[in-house]
Order: sequence, then C-alpha cells, then structure tokens
Amino acid sequence: MRRRVQRELDFLTADGAHALTRYIEALETIYPEAKGNYRVATSDEGYLVVGVPFPKDDKKLIRLFEQMAEVATRILVETDQCIVLTS
Repeated sequence: MRRRVQRELDFLTADGAHALTRYIEALETIYPEAKGNYRVATSDEGYLVVGVPFPKDDKKLIRLFEQMAEVATRILVETDQCIVLTS
C-alpha cells in the first residue's frame, strides 16, 4: 500500500506520503468499499484530495464524513498536511 501511494504521488515529501498512507489506511478500515477504489489529486492550494464513490445511504455517508474528518484533523495537526475527502 505505501509503495502504491508513493508511486501515485512521487512529488510528495516523505512526510506527505506518510500522511496520505495513514489517511488511506484509515479510510479503508472505516469504509471497506474504498479499498482499491480511490483516487488522489492535489488542489491548486496544495492540499490532497482523496476521491471515493460515496455510500448511497445518507447515514453511512454522514458517518464516513465525520470519521474521516477526525482522521484528517489529526493528520493536519501532526503533519501540517491537509487532506480532503470527496466523491
């Protein structure tokens, strides 16, 4: 997994790649449907955008956003790397 993330975003620093790996690992644990079914891009502002197909159920979607917001906040505080979840 870590090697795959690093290949996708070779321009990231080691810390940035580690932050993204942590985020993806948490995402795949919280939302198993995302496993191998995500894409990563960067914004013009320099933050990472992780896209996954969202669950159709509104409650599951809200829970996913809440849990991943907690993960992203921890990563932001610890590494100064902003990561955003989108569809």
